[in-house]
Amino acid sequence: MGSCNSDQIADICSRHFPEYMRNTQAALARMDSIPERNRSAEAMERSLASQDPVADSASLDDTKIQNTGDLTEEEKEYWQDWAQANLKRMQATIDLFEEKPEWRQYQSELNRAANDLVILFSYTNVGDLKKMKERLRFVQTRLDKIHLEVCAKN
Repeated sequence: MGSCNSDQIADICSRHFPEYMRNTQAALARMDSIPERNRSAEAMERSLASQDPVADSASLDDTKIQNTGDLTEEEKEYWQDWAQANLKRMQATIDLFEEKPEWRQYQSELNRAANDLVILFSYTNVGDLKKMKERLRFVQTRLDKIHLEVCAKN
């Protein structure tokens, strides 16, 4: 493949990264507005273990599965859709980075951000809002760094 032209670089710097930044900031703000509804799976396990010192691991695993975390089913679906849509956008940006050899180092960082979105998606399944926010902050930090370094050089 050929290298990125100046229009692609301008698009990455003026559209892709600002869009990611807006999306992640809006998502974090939305996550911050979700009230804590349930205790974490770990807290539930500790509570069960303290009540029944001979509780077997199977009963604790069943508790993990039944725990709905901090999200309603509708919220889980929303965040799963959000993570998938942003992962697709991220892949399009990664593809553009493949075309520019001097951006290879940033491509691996974008891959890490994409992996963080996959992990965020998995946390939506159990409704672990705290870990979702943590992963989204990792994504945000990675993207901010890449944006500053790539766009400052071009």
